[in-house]
Amino acid sequence: MKILILEENQQQASIINDLLANQSNLHIDVAKDISQASCFISCINYDLFFFDVIYYQSEGIFFFSKIDRCQVPTGIVITSIGNEDVKNLICDMCLAAGFDFAISSQKPVDIQCVEQAILKIKSKKERKNSSRQIALSSLSKEDVEEGLENGYFLNYYQPQYCTTTNKLVSVEALIRYEHPDLGVFRPDSFLCSFDLNKLFWFVLERSLRDISELSFNINLSVNINQRTLKSPISERLLFLCYSYGFEPSRLTLELTEDEAFDPDVISLANLTALRLAGVGLAIDDFGTGHSSLSQLVTLPYTELKVDQKFICNLVKNFKSRQVLATSLFLAKSLKMKSVAEGVEDQETLSYISSAGIELYQGYFGSKPLPIEKLALMEF
Repeated sequence: MKILILEENQQQASIINDLLANQSNLHIDVAKDISQASCFISCINYDLFFFDVIYYQSEGIFFFSKIDRCQVPTGIVITSIGNEDVKNLICDMCLAAGFDFAISSQKPVDIQCVEQAILKIKSKKERKNSSRQIALSSLSKEDVEEGLENGYFLNYYQPQYCTTTNKLVSVEALIRYEHPDLGVFRPDSFLCSFDLNKLFWFVLERSLRDISELSFNINLSVNINQRTLKSPISERLLFLCYSYGFEPSRLTLELTEDEAFDPDVISLANLTALRLAGVGLAIDDFGTGHSSLSQLVTLPYTELKVDQKFICNLVKNFKSRQVLATSLFLAKSLKMKSVAEGVEDQETLSYISSAGIELYQGYFGSKPLPIEKLALMEF
């Protein structure tokens, strides 16, 4: 793991260096100024950057816009002293520059902050190694058809845990394209070439089959888009549930906020019939879409999923904590179950548990698993 420290105070730089000394297999460079840091970055692909941005003022702030995106480190720890709103804005700027995560730290940097950053880097590397993702912009329609014919498409399952007991209670179905030679592709590589209605039924039926064959009972969440809801689906969906001996009350459909919901008679009739049968409805990525509050009023939601954008840094971000508190207030007031997405460390889990979140998912609990590995999990 390669780390670069840019800290105006040499004593502070030494403190960070000493804290990192407890970690193994590290390459650490300490830059004396931004010019030297630029030289280091042009020659070495760093994983982590410790940077006192505010001290360097505009030169430090605009430094990020000059880094080639292929050379941007995975994560950054902002070691500056200053207004928290400004530091949070700098964190957002770093994410926009291509960093996977940005942590705002107090001075002096403590061991918890260092360990959190190292853990995030290791988690990122594990995800990259396990997915064997090939960097292609998209799979063609021909690739998709070939995959369907040859069985390259399969479901992975993202476990969801109870925050108080850490017990596995549910999974979210996620589709993958697993090529025997090229490896595993995530949905963003093929969704544009996939008929979304066909995709929904493909994922749903395989999920019902897989989960119904487990030796233990857990609930299931499946993503659905509003275009699929605009055609009559309730009878077919319930027939599939009963065909696999799967109680509809164990199924939740997740509707994302990526587009403003346009309710029509068929959509609302579908949702009414499914809710009467016990099927749940989750509002996914809450807070990031078009009409969150409007949708909560219009649709019969039973579950609210707080987007990982508000979860990943809530321990140190006051505004994210307030968004979480507001989301929880809405969920409890409307008698909805609450779920946190993207939980990656114990500190975050402890916070959301004390705040009252009921379920969580994320790499701290488990990465998405094929059904064979899910079946082996301790229950």
